[in-house]
Amino acid sequence: GMSSSDMNNEKTAGNTLIDLYAGVAAHPKVGIGSFGGYPNNSSNPASVPTSPNGQLQITYSALKTALGTVLGSNSSVGSDLSAAITAGNNELNSARHTAGFQKVLIFVSDGDPSKPSGNSAADKDAALTAADTAKNGGTQIFSIHFGNTVGQTLMAQLANGTTRSK
Repeated sequence: GMSSSDMNNEKTAGNTLIDLYAGVAAHPKVGIGSFGGYPNNSSNPASVPTSPNGQLQITYSALKTALGTVLGSNSSVGSDLSAAITAGNNELNSARHTAGFQKVLIFVSDGDPSKPSGNSAADKDAALTAADTAKNGGTQIFSIHFGNTVGQTLMAQLANGTTRSK
């Protein structure tokens, strides 16, 4: 649901973040995830692409290419924020995560989910539940909101340090 201007701003912000990581002395592992699989596999609600041998894309030019593909290919598949958070958290808890390093998920969205159920309240609740699961497991979530003001509150809730009471 983001405008083309928002998508361009999101791409610029993503590339700037990749450049930031490329400039630090000890390069962190960085992956790019997407809604609708990669690149635009609508049968998969979210994914973190890996190279053919199962390793994260750690060359920064490959990350920029992946970012361009993700932002250019799946604007019509809808956004399942819960699946995206779960996919990112699963990657951070996979064998590819380096023990002893923090698990950080930088989540970029308009904060207006349209999936998994198509019911806005249920989809927001699913995203909050996925975020709680990740945070309770030690993953830090930072959110970056792009788009209109509709999703700002949800994006803040996904990233804050507290969890909802059930």
